[in-house]
Amino acid sequence: MIRVESERAGTVEVPETDVLEMSAPIPGFPAARKYCVIPTRTDEPTPFVWLQSVDEPKVAFIAVNPFDFFPDYDVELPRPDQEELDIQAAEDVSLLALVSIPPGRPQDITANLVAPVVINTRANRARQVILYDSEYGTKHRLLPDPAGSEADSVAEKEAQAAPNAKAVGD
Repeated sequence: MIRVESERAGTVEVPETDVLEMSAPIPGFPAARKYCVIPTRTDEPTPFVWLQSVDEPKVAFIAVNPFDFFPDYDVELPRPDQEELDIQAAEDVSLLALVSIPPGRPQDITANLVAPVVINTRANRARQVILYDSEYGTKHRLLPDPAGSEADSVAEKEAQAAPNAKAVGD
């Protein structure tokens, strides 16, 4: 067991076999190369977990299994990423979607489906993978829109509100 200091979850003990080695750092967090997945502290069961850096106590991401919210989520992992993570079988793969909660607006919680954290559970290797040419975006709503809109993501609404806007690189 190793002790993991977390600003969000306190001190937790994690089996060394549960520590994930990132094959590349999450963008913006170059010093955080080892992570563990720990449950959020609540009295009720929840689909949310912390992707907690073992190296940096301040670095933690709230995450979900995307299939819990988006059963039709379909990921085609690029071959170079499969090779980098040493993925040999579909059973070796687990996915986490990083979550964003806008300050003061928890009802607008979203998940990033275009850049899941892909985990090889057999080898305890992980990487945030960007799914280029994907139908997914960075802000898919986790809760129904209180306005009753059929759009399933904040990104779709933003695109509809600004039809002439272009993405970087367009």
